[in-house]
Amino acid sequence: KKIISFKDFFKDKELIKINPEQLELYENGGRFVANKKDGIYNIYCDNKYIGIGIVNKKRLKREIII
Repeated sequence: KKIISFKDFFKDKELIKINPEQLELYENGGRFVANKKDGIYNIYCDNKYIGIGIVNKKRLKREIII
């Protein structure tokens, strides 16, 4: 059996880059505007993989933080 990381599992998903201020909000369950289509996205901050986020009605919320 092979273990696959979240990053590899969702590698075909588009990414959203957030800044450190948004990261703090994101990590604490806050939502903020993301002008993307509804769906699942890889979240990065300062070139570091943070995890998976979901955009719903132009609002990004945390799903899984690595």
